[in-house]
Amino acid sequence: MVNPLSNSQRSDPIRERFFEPLRKADSISNWLFIIAALLSFMALRFDAKTEPTGNELIQTAFIISAVTLFVLGQVTKLYFWPRAEGPRRKDFLSYCLGANLTHLRTNGYYNNKETDPVRRTGAAVLENTLFTKAIVLTMLKWVRFWTFTYILAWLTALTMRSTDLGWIAVAAQVLFSEQLVSRWLRMEWLRLKTEEIHNNLLAVFGSNATPTVMQPYIWGAVADYETAKANAGILMSEKVFAKHNASLSAEWDQIRRTNNIL
Repeated sequence: MVNPLSNSQRSDPIRERFFEPLRKADSISNWLFIIAALLSFMALRFDAKTEPTGNELIQTAFIISAVTLFVLGQVTKLYFWPRAEGPRRKDFLSYCLGANLTHLRTNGYYNNKETDPVRRTGAAVLENTLFTKAIVLTMLKWVRFWTFTYILAWLTALTMRSTDLGWIAVAAQVLFSEQLVSRWLRMEWLRLKTEEIHNNLLAVFGSNATPTVMQPYIWGAVADYETAKANAGILMSEKVFAKHNASLSAEWDQIRRTNNIL
């Protein structure tokens, strides 16, 4: 992650070229989900027999939005995510191994001065997991609130005999979709996984082992971190990052000093 450098010192062409389109696609998916959810509830208000025109229009709009949401979701997973993560990994390996795997290189994204490739790689992952777990935890505060609010409302409606079964079915369809419960669970898993990787790396650096001894643990952490990000499919919030960047950078400097990381 990035320390609080001036704009002239810091650059991330990968984010601008590859992650911005991914972020826009993710945002459009969220809006399509809201539209599809609203249309599914509206469809219950139009009786097919007494209001056939209104019911047909709502059902058609719902089908279009649902199909568009599905297609965009698949394009995001199969195209935008790999397209963004590929250059990011190449930049990461270029920094850690002193190679030039891509001409798109970040400046100020990784912050350690280790010369040994193994220690440099481990320090970079240690820094990344520090930022990732903190940012996801902050994002989870609102996600948890809204998810549990919806779950409580749905359970309340489920226990009330007067609630129409159609409303409960539609609410369940919305609640247990990719954008609500599934997203919350993936975020919780990503937080736990990055915290585990971070703590394991702290133990590795705290052992003062040689790079040769550290090597399998470091590369194992790299594989685990990249797998966790890919499985979760969660974009980090730029607003949360900007808000906590200074404090997390200060914490990273403290970790470096404590664990003798250059």
